[in-house]
Amino acid sequence: MTSNVDKGKANWLSNFFSRDIKTLISATMVILLFKVIGAVCGFLLSILITRHLAVGEVGTYFFILSIVAIIASLTRCGVDNAITREVARYAKINKFDSIRCVYSCVIKLIGIVSVLVGGCLLVFNKPFITLLNISQNINFYYLMFLPFLTALLAIHIQFFQGLRKTSTYAVLNLLVRPIQLILLLLFVFISSVLTIQLVLFSQILALSITLLLAFFGLQHVISQKDNSVTENGNTTKVKTDLYSLLPSMWFASLFVIVMEQAGQFLVGVLSSPQESALYGVAVRIAVIVSFVVMAFNNAISPIYAQLYAEGKISVLRNLYIKETLIRIMIIIPMLFLVLYFARDILLFFGEEYLAAETVLLWLVIGKMINTIVGPTGTLLMMSEQHSAQRNNLLLSAVILIVACFYLVPLSGAIGAAQAVCFSVILNNIFGLYQITQSVFRKS
Repeated sequence: MTSNVDKGKANWLSNFFSRDIKTLISATMVILLFKVIGAVCGFLLSILITRHLAVGEVGTYFFILSIVAIIASLTRCGVDNAITREVARYAKINKFDSIRCVYSCVIKLIGIVSVLVGGCLLVFNKPFITLLNISQNINFYYLMFLPFLTALLAIHIQFFQGLRKTSTYAVLNLLVRPIQLILLLLFVFISSVLTIQLVLFSQILALSITLLLAFFGLQHVISQKDNSVTENGNTTKVKTDLYSLLPSMWFASLFVIVMEQAGQFLVGVLSSPQESALYGVAVRIAVIVSFVVMAFNNAISPIYAQLYAEGKISVLRNLYIKETLIRIMIIIPMLFLVLYFARDILLFFGEEYLAAETVLLWLVIGKMINTIVGPTGTLLMMSEQHSAQRNNLLLSAVILIVACFYLVPLSGAIGAAQAVCFSVILNNIFGLYQITQSVFRKS
């Protein structure tokens, strides 16, 4: 009897840890290792900034970062998930000529959009600064270059994700933060004074260095694999397939950035720099857990894309369930630890940031729900249901913005966190309904 029970457990474990799960865990652990390093560097970077700038200046800096993220998302035109999905599909069948074609199309598109958006910012810089209540002392050119460097780096990194070059992808994703941290420490060592201008300048330098490494690395990888000649008919099909994805994915990516940045942005617009600083610090502590979620998403995206393209829906469903269970076992305990030690963590930033404890609580509740439901958005984007994900995000983003306009004037940073928590819960409910109705039913 005992041997039968042991044999049953062994079979269950063997079935649970299938080849896809083992591949996922292996890739996730690599990404997670580097994200831990990146998170530590980001945490130290935030402490360095909060310790050397006044609370109001910290709030302004976090507000500027939210503006940069929104403009960068506009500039990328939704190519992030499109790159991962198409590159993963072509890499599976060794069509690296098609991957090179995707790269050429994406770079041209981003270049054109960058010139258009940059021209608009340059022409309307004074109304833009006045509208967003940004200090006139901040060099406007930082707000022009930061989004475009961010967008270019992001699309280069997405190619490595689609190619499943896990280690390279993970390193490039974290590299900006340690480089910026080193640069700021040098500035502090040389002058013992830190300003927002120096912080923004260090970020531009860090992005530029990382972008150069990503560019040459990607060219090296593709040139090693691509020994074929691209036919005109194939080029046309690659372009058509890519461009057909972009409208839905662009809107989806915009709504994702709204979900991520609207809280910080609207606190900056509707409340004080002090409230913006509290919200920004709470978000950066919540990122301690988010990097685990992102590690799973980064590792699972190309696997989902390939399984869906091959029509292996039952395998896809089982992988989704197993991966969600693994997330819950890892992430939920981390979230409880963050809540338990919230005050101790906030003290690293300074006593004035203890007021962010309630803000952090609401953000963590949202992340708990997100963990329990699983990567619904990632699965929808990697299947043919990107339009459904766009609609889910649109509705959630509208609810978030409306809630922020009501709650932020009443409660400041706490109101923004409550709005974010509520919208995240709704987005996950919408996503779970969509995958059960449109993805898993295809089996």
